[in-house]
Amino acid sequence: MSSAVVSIRFDPDTIGVPPEQWQTFCAEHRIEHSPQTVGGNVYYAGDVEIWYALHKLNFSTYWMGSEMPSVARLALLAWVRWGGALDADPEIRHATASMSIKEDHPL
Repeated sequence: MSSAVVSIRFDPDTIGVPPEQWQTFCAEHRIEHSPQTVGGNVYYAGDVEIWYALHKLNFSTYWMGSEMPSVARLALLAWVRWGGALDADPEIRHATASMSIKEDHPL
């Protein structure tokens, strides 16, 4: 199986995404923690898997067609809130060409 991924990286010299802000973001967007994962840093919003670390967020899905807009939407919402360096797989960029969460989003 293949997956589509969007990553947001934050400068290690910055605060990144503090846990309390991440929890607020999760509540706002119906993102649920997955306690069964090793490390305790995986979250789900439907079929979108999110890996959270203080200085990096990964948004991915194995459902290449139907969930790519959801991956992009959540990643862009996080990017609008916290900034950072965004990197998206080509499939995500193509699937989201018409999205406009922020006028100059880099996907």
